[in-house]
Formats: sequence, C-alpha cells, structure tokens
Amino acid sequence: MRDKKALHVRYQIGTVITVDTECVGNPVGAKGVVFEHYTIGDRPGLSVLFENGRYDGFSEFCLEVIGVNTITTTRYLQNYEFVSVLQLQEDFERGFFDAALQRCKHQPVLTTHNNGIGHFASHF
Repeated sequence: MRDKKALHVRYQIGTVITVDTECVGNPVGAKGVVFEHYTIGDRPGLSVLFENGRYDGFSEFCLEVIGVNTITTTRYLQNYEFVSVLQLQEDFERGFFDAALQRCKHQPVLTTHNNGIGHFASHF
C-alpha cells in the first residue's frame, strides 16, 4: 500500500484532470478539478468537480480504473475550502471554476461570413 498522504500530494486542491473513460455523465476527455481531500478509514480519496457540474469522490483504485490524467494545478483554487455541496453548486453556477475548467458562458465569439464581415455570436 502506498503512503496514504501520497494521493493528496499528487492531486492537490485545484489540480485540473481529464478522464480516459466516461464518468458521471461526462465524455472521455472531460475536465475536472480537485476540490476536496478526504480519508475514509485509512484510505485517502479526493473529490472532483466536472465540467457538467457533477462531482464524485475517488479512491486511488478508482483513479487508476477511470484513467485520470493531471493537466495542471490552478493557483487560485489551491486554497478552496469545501463547505457543503450547496456551496459547491453555488460556486459552480456563479462561474468560480470556469477558468480551471475552461468553460464558457454566453461569451461573444467573432465569426466571419463569406463576405468577410465579422459579427458576434453567442456560444454556450
């Protein structure tokens, strides 16, 4: 068995990951961000919030089975304090995790038509 703190060191709060298999309604390659560390008995685990707003907890075994890949660690999330799932949902809905998950909310995007004239379109 690995050192029980090793998992929490490898996947710090704010670590952005992708998954190699479908997970909680997310497709292969979906991004998630670690928002909590926990220990059940002597087994460490971590909680991940995904692009679609769903979250789940993962043991080291689950991380290996799902195929989790570390992308980066976001500094602004390293001190995130998980309080409750209601607060997590509120933080997600107000866009707190958007930069880490590279989500867009009604952002105008410049598109060009055949005539070369650009206009702004809203993408979701």
